[in-house]
Amino acid sequence: MKTVVREGMFETNSSSAHTLVYTSRGKPKLKPPLDFQYLVDEDTFIHIKLFTYGRQIDSLKSLDEKLSYIATGIIGWSDNDIKTEKWSMHEKTEDDVPPKEWRAWLSDKEKIENDPEWQMVVDVVRKYLGPTCGCNGVIIDPSSGMVDHQSSDFYKKIIDGKDTTLEQVLFSDTVYILVDHDEH
Repeated sequence: MKTVVREGMFETNSSSAHTLVYTSRGKPKLKPPLDFQYLVDEDTFIHIKLFTYGRQIDSLKSLDEKLSYIATGIIGWSDNDIKTEKWSMHEKTEDDVPPKEWRAWLSDKEKIENDPEWQMVVDVVRKYLGPTCGCNGVIIDPSSGMVDHQSSDFYKKIIDGKDTTLEQVLFSDTVYILVDHDEH
């Protein structure tokens, strides 16, 4: 009989339960940067699209799939740099990030470019792939998506790196994101 280890698992009877899955024990091994060179476009960026992650079953194993999930979570659910004072269009400056209700008016590109969590993700990608593959970052191509509200803060568990570093999640074949729900 095979043993299943479920550490740090959050179970719910809600509409979704997104999970990091480890296909082997021990520290995840990173793939060599050149294995990801095919994702770096001629403009030196990795291009991704957003998707809807909720009521489907999917295993996100590739770097671009994992980046899409994290970006979609950040765009939909991040509260970073939210100002608490009353906002009006006249008070807004180029250096300010509007509160959540105003963020809905921004494009996804504007939201993500102003988010420190996303910048941390991009910095990890640049650091790992930049020297070998010439990667200068990640660009979100025009698209839309959402992460189900029951798994809205799961992206934070990925980027916080308490058990597994963000680098290990992104650049290892032995770690993937399982998108699941309770209706199957």
